[in-house]
Amino acid sequence: MKPNEMSEPFENLKKEMTNRQDTPNLQHDGYRLLETHNSKDSATSYRYEIVIDQASFMKFAKAHNASPAIAVAIMIAQVIQKSYPNFNLPIIAHMASDLRLGTTNQNTFRNCVGSIVLPVNQSIESDAQFTDVATTFRQIIKESKQPEALRSSIMQMINLFDKLNSLPTLKDKQQMLAFFDNLLLNTFIISYSGQTKLGPFERYIKEMHTYMSGTTGLSIEMLAVNGEISVDMLQSFESDVYANTFTQILSDHAIAYHFNQPTVFTTPKDNI
Repeated sequence: MKPNEMSEPFENLKKEMTNRQDTPNLQHDGYRLLETHNSKDSATSYRYEIVIDQASFMKFAKAHNASPAIAVAIMIAQVIQKSYPNFNLPIIAHMASDLRLGTTNQNTFRNCVGSIVLPVNQSIESDAQFTDVATTFRQIIKESKQPEALRSSIMQMINLFDKLNSLPTLKDKQQMLAFFDNLLLNTFIISYSGQTKLGPFERYIKEMHTYMSGTTGLSIEMLAVNGEISVDMLQSFESDVYANTFTQILSDHAIAYHFNQPTVFTTPKDNI
């Protein structure tokens, strides 16, 4: 164990609170997927697993000034544009982001994740347009990692936790967080866990997939292992249009992949 691995990440930061905001600032004014307009609250979710050859994918990503997560985020935006070309609002990718660089205990394994808003305001039909959007995303991500931006996100989380701690009962706390129950972030969520580092044992792993519970709308989970990148499309609705269009884009760029059988799963809800 390294020092502070189990420590709270926000210790000694409360003295710096300014511009109090009790809940995270979530952006909803983007294009909303058509499948979510009449969606009902359901525990049923659908997972579409695409496993991509890392070498051919990274060759494409580097040629377009994109990290793995940026490249997939832009491809998903292309998927939406191709599937429903009459979109009239920005397509927004909410990318999970590590906030540890702004905390006092940067070795902590405790949850310390924020979100970066990456809007696509243009059609992406050429390599040049793909590279232009990737470059813009890189700049947004760079700015989000600046100390002031990190501290602002962390202070919103601290204020939320303080508000929760002030409530007397578990029921009160659940009622306050009820806005998360059916939270829909336009247009989709993307999370890249990174590259596994398992040394000689990694060759024994055929595939590795990650999971997000309680998905509303479309969420993308990514993980790289043993020369492959798994891209798991988690949906609160049944439709293979996004997965099929995504694999077509991969084929258009000569990126090798295989597509697993869809999985239907449920996430049980907690009760008092």
